Amino acid sequence: MVADMNQFIRPIVIATMILLLPPVVVLIAGWQWQPMGERQWLKILYWNGG
Repeated sequence: MVADMNQFIRPIVIATMILLLPPVVVLIAGWQWQPMGERQWLKILYWNGG
């Protein structure tokens, strides 16, 4: 039962990671190219978060 669940969940986890990687890479690359953009996002997060 456990082995079957692992075989079923593993492809979903891998697919999710593959789908989530590009946006994260784009965000990191964008922050490196635009230092001020990172600070603006941090300010927005701080204002909205509390």
